Amino acid sequence: MLQGKEVFTCSFSGEASDFVRFNRSQVRQAGHVTQGSISVDWIEGQRHATAEFTLSGSFATDQPRLAALVDELRAIRNHVPEDPFLLYATEVHSSEQMYPNELPASAEIVEQVLHAGRDRDLVGIAASGPIHHGFANSFGQRNWSTRYSFNLDWSFYLHADKAVKSRYAGFQWEAAAFNGKIQTALQQLDRLSRPTRTLSPGAYRAYLTPVALEEITDLLGWGGFGLRAHRTGTTSLLRMVEQDVRLHPAVTCVSTPRRASRLIFKTPDSFAHPR
Repeated sequence: MLQGKEVFTCSFSGEASDFVRFNRSQVRQAGHVTQGSISVDWIEGQRHATAEFTLSGSFATDQPRLAALVDELRAIRNHVPEDPFLLYATEVHSSEQMYPNELPASAEIVEQVLHAGRDRDLVGIAASGPIHHGFANSFGQRNWSTRYSFNLDWSFYLHADKAVKSRYAGFQWEAAAFNGKIQTALQQLDRLSRPTRTLSPGAYRAYLTPVALEEITDLLGWGGFGLRAHRTGTTSLLRMVEQDVRLHPAVTCVSTPRRASRLIFKTPDSFAHPR
């Protein structure tokens, strides 16, 4: 399939997840989704073309689609300018991560959520199941990772627009930990029931809950740390890069890949993450 000095990288992501939507502490929608997609980058020199498509799950169907896609990418690549930022790994670092399934049955998770929302207005969505990631390139590198995870995002509504948002996610469902989050949310809901106070314009110190702070840090992670984003000025950390602005000394950011769902390989450029 390769011609001349062509190189390719190919990454895969997929899931087989159960999901349940809750409203007014009742199941409103339940289902299962199985899906997968691949992203292909066809390279020659500093020119490359990338495309992604959703797999049908049938090799007889997907193989000719992939062959046709390669022909399209090759034709496109021949007419695009060179990419000075193109970078990919040429050393082979193959790996396999197969984590055990430590989740309860989806029905058990649903039962605990319904019990927690009894006599309350709980709205949210729960999802659980395996997440798959894969990578291959023309140098012979092969990577695969499968991990089972869950994510429960819910809110307790008091009335109108007053609600407490909570989240419980991970790889091992623990009833005690979930109940602890429920109790914390109910305490916050009780505070919302107190009379409101109208603040005059001015400067005030504000407390950000962990969920609110997570929303902020997630924004910083939208392409904020890549070299390409820094060089092109699209990073959300631009003031840090150009004006040497720093976070408050009390703020510390630490990467803990062994405690997170982080892959030991990095798609789509196939560089191995440092351990």
